[in-house]
Amino acid sequence: MLKRLIWILVIVLGMSLSACAKEADPVDEVEPEDDEEVLVSLELPSDYPSEVLPIYPGGFVEVALSMNKSYTIVAYYNEEPSILIAYYKDLIKEGSDLMVSETAGTYTAFGELKDHTFTLDIGTSTSYDAYPTSLSLTLTYNQK
Repeated sequence: MLKRLIWILVIVLGMSLSACAKEADPVDEVEPEDDEEVLVSLELPSDYPSEVLPIYPGGFVEVALSMNKSYTIVAYYNEEPSILIAYYKDLIKEGSDLMVSETAGTYTAFGELKDHTFTLDIGTSTSYDAYPTSLSLTLTYNQK
């Protein structure tokens, strides 16, 4: 009797599992073309002090953070690094406590400019095909 009850339970369990094993409906997935990059450029924080150290125009802004008058900006450009380097060298030439490191295609600078401390890094990038140059900038207001 016990053997017969076990067989009945196995058959009932098997039938209930087969009823639950419905094949999932196919999901239509939309994927971008292999050569298509979908990029969304962020807006700069509304209180970013562009009069102190403006962001070079025409780039793709990937990071735009603001907290307590401190800003972090990461952007990519389709210009060569030398163009951005020349632009920022001119902007920071009046800065104080400047520390600069420059090699072929890279430029890093720290210093103070108009009551702000900044760190600037420009170089080549392989993150995005259409944007071979990266800019990383932090700018902090010196509270007194």
